[in-house]
Amino acid sequence: MSNQNESLSSLVTSGHYIATNLSNNLQVGLDSFQVREQADGLVVESKHRLFGAGMPVQNSIFALDSDWTPRRLDISAEGGLGASVDFGETETNVVIKNAQEEQRIRFPVGRRRAYFLMNGGLYFPMHLVRRFRFEDFAPQLFDLVPTGSCQVRRLEDVEEGGERLRQLEMRFQVEAAEDVIRLFVNDRGDLTRYRTRNQNLLVQLDERE
Repeated sequence: MSNQNESLSSLVTSGHYIATNLSNNLQVGLDSFQVREQADGLVVESKHRLFGAGMPVQNSIFALDSDWTPRRLDISAEGGLGASVDFGETETNVVIKNAQEEQRIRFPVGRRRAYFLMNGGLYFPMHLVRRFRFEDFAPQLFDLVPTGSCQVRRLEDVEEGGERLRQLEMRFQVEAAEDVIRLFVNDRGDLTRYRTRNQNLLVQLDERE
């Protein structure tokens, strides 16, 4: 069954995603997120932390349709940095801001297939999991904002500790660079963990408040 039809009440609506570098077993990032319903859709509020010198904490508010199709994303960070993204039916408009100026950019990407790439946005792959049609084993294509493409396909299910996990493979193509992410989704439809190939990161869901 597609996650698009699953009740929000049956899914994890708050928690953390913790990133560990498997090369040295050090934690390198932490996301906190909370999903809430509003009258005509959903809102996800999140905080993103990358551990390292000079890495600002980022906050985001993501407004979505009830099926997780994006509407608007607002990002703010320390020092007056920020961005806003409006997802239209045929194009996506991005405004990038700092303390002195702002820059406006348009991309020919409609919101039905748009997926926003945010540095440090550890929980963001959950958006594609929510939008993925699990009954369809054919690859499903998304357009990356600001540029590139993402192909998502379902792999064979696996069992771990008596629990069935659905597997997805996300294949990113940005200019000449490519990355592959393997995602694991439980029967409730929650993204429990994923692993990136290029950065060798393991990102795991922690449901504790």
